[in-house]
Amino acid sequence: MPNPVSSGSSIEEEVRKIEEMEIGRGRRGKVLLIVFILGLFITFVEIGFVMNYNFMLYNLLASVGLVIEPLRWVPSIQQNMALVLGAIFTLAFILYPISKKVRSRDVPWYDWVLAVIASLGPFYIFYYFPQIAVIGYPEANLINVFFATLTLLCLLEATRRVLGPVLPAIVLVFVIYALWQADFNIRPVLNHLYFEAEGIFSIPLLVMVTYVFAFLFFGSFLENIGVGQYITDLMISVFGRRPGGPAKSA
Repeated sequence: MPNPVSSGSSIEEEVRKIEEMEIGRGRRGKVLLIVFILGLFITFVEIGFVMNYNFMLYNLLASVGLVIEPLRWVPSIQQNMALVLGAIFTLAFILYPISKKVRSRDVPWYDWVLAVIASLGPFYIFYYFPQIAVIGYPEANLINVFFATLTLLCLLEATRRVLGPVLPAIVLVFVIYALWQADFNIRPVLNHLYFEAEGIFSIPLLVMVTYVFAFLFFGSFLENIGVGQYITDLMISVFGRRPGGPAKSA
């Protein structure tokens, strides 16, 4: 009869190995350096432009004689979302292998290629959006449809690698339904998903860029300097023995 304790330990060990395999590719060498640089880039975009601390930094540096004009630039929220999504695409293809059966911690050449290609779609939005703000809804020409298709496919693949196949399958069902309603005219559908505020660059990504990042960033900051644990211990000491104490502490 199998020992339930050893069986449970075996399951936990397998889960740990899978988790290490998924994120282990970003723990050494040039991959670690690229992940670090992209993390700094996302943080700079979020704090500097999404949270509008760029003017404070500009004035601070200008007061000591260092004038950096790009800090006065005010990008649109769509451009900020595009920058963040492009960096996240790159991280997804570098950190997560094409299959969980891949045990190597080395990033294969095709993942490097995909990491670069995947960032092109969001960065095209970053480049093109000022024209959209002037001329309005863009024409569904070949270039726009190409980048829209590229971004949608990369989004589905990155989601599959990180979360599994269920969510991309659900998205595909709705995309196929939209194509069916449009008599399978792919151009306007992809154009709408890519350029409009109801598609890829819509409320879910907006909430992540504006609110979720702030909670995660400052929560991680407080946790690493020890304040997070102090607050947790304080709340438990105050509410822990009362009815519903753990919920109140949380």
